[in-house]
Amino acid sequence: MNVSIVETELWPCLVRLLNDNDARIHAASLRTVSYIAAAHRGKSGKSTLFKDLVPSVFSRECKRIRSDAALDQRNVDDDKGLVLEISSEIFGELLYSSHEHFLDDAGRREAYKAFMAMATSNGPVVRKYCAYNIPAVSLCLSGKYAIELSALVEFLARDSDDETRWMLAAGIHQTVKLLARNTTMTKLFEAVHSLLKDSTSIVRLKTIEHFQELIAELSKHSGYSSAQKLTPLFENLHLLADGNWRTQELLAKQLTLAVPLVPPPSLKMDVLPLLYRMTEEGSYLVRKAAMAAVATCIRYIPDITTRDTVMEEFRQDWGRASVFWMRVAFIDAAVVAVGIYSRCLFRDTFGLEVLRLSNDLVANVRLRIAFLLPRIASACILMEGFHLALENLKKDEDPDVRNALVNVDCEIRQAMERRNAIFEEDMKLEEEEQELHSQHLQRQLSFQRKKNAEKRRPSVFLGKAAKGIQASTSRALERDLDESGEDTQRPGQPGRSFKKSESSPRGMKMCDSRSPSSRPSEATVKSEKKKNRLTPRKIGPASSFESGAGFSLRPPRSPRSSNENYSSNEKAGQKKSKATSPKKLGASIYGEGGGRIGSRSFKGLVPLLSPRASSLPNRKSKSRTSTS
Repeated sequence: MNVSIVETELWPCLVRLLNDNDARIHAASLRTVSYIAAAHRGKSGKSTLFKDLVPSVFSRECKRIRSDAALDQRNVDDDKGLVLEISSEIFGELLYSSHEHFLDDAGRREAYKAFMAMATSNGPVVRKYCAYNIPAVSLCLSGKYAIELSALVEFLARDSDDETRWMLAAGIHQTVKLLARNTTMTKLFEAVHSLLKDSTSIVRLKTIEHFQELIAELSKHSGYSSAQKLTPLFENLHLLADGNWRTQELLAKQLTLAVPLVPPPSLKMDVLPLLYRMTEEGSYLVRKAAMAAVATCIRYIPDITTRDTVMEEFRQDWGRASVFWMRVAFIDAAVVAVGIYSRCLFRDTFGLEVLRLSNDLVANVRLRIAFLLPRIASACILMEGFHLALENLKKDEDPDVRNALVNVDCEIRQAMERRNAIFEEDMKLEEEEQELHSQHLQRQLSFQRKKNAEKRRPSVFLGKAAKGIQASTSRALERDLDESGEDTQRPGQPGRSFKKSESSPRGMKMCDSRSPSSRPSEATVKSEKKKNRLTPRKIGPASSFESGAGFSLRPPRSPRSSNENYSSNEKAGQKKSKATSPKKLGASIYGEGGGRIGSRSFKGLVPLLSPRASSLPNRKSKSRTSTS
């Protein structure tokens, strides 16, 4: 019917019926308006019907919907419940017809509030129709309310009503496509994950009907970081494989399409074991679909070592299985691989094993190989086993195998002629496989760089801190030596100097650069060390240092006998003779104990560097005495 006739003849009558007090008449009139909008969808350019008439009715209905949906649906009368259910059913159609002609954002805001009120009500039928209209509402309101609508999708995915979840799963691929943003991906991932592991099989079936489209949209907005987000989606695929054979076949076909988007770790850990299990437990159609997915998965494993390992396991478990139907399934995978692999990759993966199966004991396996030989001729004709397999099959004892090779020479000749024609196509396949590997290497290199950078940050900081500690400690020791009045010199001058030492953990030691005649003998040094060890420590007034008593930066301890001091020091010396760990760098250079040198505090800064260090005066003796 022409739009002008609807505007002039039907619409006045519909307006009167919409104002009728009978709830059933009101509901039927709303449904009629939605039928008119659907019939003239796409023709609403300049017509008065869609510019003025339908938007006015829709705005008025939104206000009524908000008030009715706020009520407890268990206690409302049948009339209000009927009108609300019909309104939730036709809401998407009316919104789609009116949203382009809203004069301001107030109309969209009113529509959003009305829809949220219905979707969160306690009426299961109302929520079911809201789930049905989610794609239309997302198309019209996703520009401003994408975050809110994605949260609503996640809420409905956990709804207690099975039909609500089933309605949502039927259009989840369209909803994700319309709402996919960087700010909404978390909720959408959770919604899809909930639907895939749903307890109802029909909900899972509806979800995987467009599984490839779902994975494509989810990975598009998260890049390669989707590996962490997409992995949980594949960890629960075993629930989908527990259904009937149609569900398993559909899942295998969808996985074949989605393999290029699946994270590589999930291919080996989740997808391939699931496909193997479906092949073992499913029917023939499931087996064919699963083997096609297996061949596709092996091609898209980017790491060459991992791919070789997976292929070797596949050859051992299936190509050399004890039951013949598993070997037939291996040949089915090879048939698919001929069409999607480059010639070089096919030779490396399936070539030798397929030619070996030409000597199989079961005639069905040899018959499959006979049909496959002309197709793999362009890839394997230069292999030694190809002509041998061809000759053996021509002389096979089974007549069906021999009949399959009646025209094999002509078919091989035609295949070789087509080889030159499809050379460019084969080169494209080989470039794709090389590109997969190069991208994998780049991702690994990038990940390793980030990991090394994270490791270097604390080590660089500690290295700078260690250098600062070493420099400040050296300066403090020099000041102490200068104030002691000894005949010490700085580096580069005669006397005491600093040199690199390979044995010292910190690479620095102090050595006496005086002339050999002025240096004390080894016996004198040993006697002084022994004397210092046997002499009780004196922490007291400054006069105690005048006699050249033992110098120590350790805190005061309880007095002990000289024998106890000697035995404890001897044990400490035995311990320090072992390899020093980085944690004991200070102790290995300065000794054990605690003290303060310069303006920094360190643990274990007793100067054991030279025999004369014990006779140096302590600048902090008074303060330490008072403290003790």
